[in-house]
Amino acid sequence: MLPAGWFVFTWEDLSGSYRKNYETTKSLLFMIMTMLVFVAALNVLSSLVMLVLEKRQEIGILKCTGTSPKEIRDTYLFIGAFVGILGALGGIAAGLAVSLSLNSLISAMEVAVNTVWRFFTTVFSDRSADEIKKIQLINTAYYLERIPVTFQGLKVLIAGLFTVGLSVVAALFPAHKAAGIKPLDVIRKH
Repeated sequence: MLPAGWFVFTWEDLSGSYRKNYETTKSLLFMIMTMLVFVAALNVLSSLVMLVLEKRQEIGILKCTGTSPKEIRDTYLFIGAFVGILGALGGIAAGLAVSLSLNSLISAMEVAVNTVWRFFTTVFSDRSADEIKKIQLINTAYYLERIPVTFQGLKVLIAGLFTVGLSVVAALFPAHKAAGIKPLDVIRKH
């Protein structure tokens, strides 16, 4: 239907590399977030293991007074879940606060960087403040003018539930160790 020499291109044909770049960046950010959650779960695990080691005598006394291993295990699982819930809520709140004000934060950082740059350049060189080139943190030639931020509640909820679940899974080993403490062994050692 087009005359000779005319062609039709889609946005995908012309700017497909930009889209692939955005998708790759999104995947990398997801992997980084997942690794951070796993590191946090390892911190929960190590903290609860240390708590079990420090509280061996108290756990032994509790068992001597009739506390069942299930109650002790449930206590440590509750601690793991509580830490996971606090971490998820705090992380979600901080993440939403930063992401919803991301463009304003970048603008404020640009102003701060340029102020410091202008000060040091005028103090340590013979150029005036008007001659100094402005630093751009997000150059519109390479990036978008503003970073679009969309809130996807289901994904945030899934990330929060994953964090809490991983925290509870990390608490399983210390909870099992605490439940298996034999009161007589603890009393003999102290």
